Amino acid sequence: RWLADCLPRLCSWKTRQQALCTALGWAVLPGSTANFFCARPPQAHLPERLAALRKAGIKLRECSSFGLPGVLRLGVLPPPAQDALQAAWLAACRTHPSTENMQ
Repeated sequence: RWLADCLPRLCSWKTRQQALCTALGWAVLPGSTANFFCARPPQAHLPERLAALRKAGIKLRECSSFGLPGVLRLGVLPPPAQDALQAAWLAACRTHPSTENMQ
């Protein structure tokens, strides 16, 4: 019963998080029905930007071992954690800018 009660909230969080990723210029891979999804962020300075995220306490799973290089797996998290991801990504993009994506 608890899980069934949580499902609408998790679905709304997932929709919000995928929209946030899209707004950041990430390509969200279709087809996920789980409490995680995969997305491909802009590739310019990706190692440096991911290191900046880790330094900010945000850990994302890189999917090369799944045969998806350059793709990240994200667990669906509550809005405050999503906001932290957005802030950390934008800060990393300011530190490591590129002309590919001016986010």
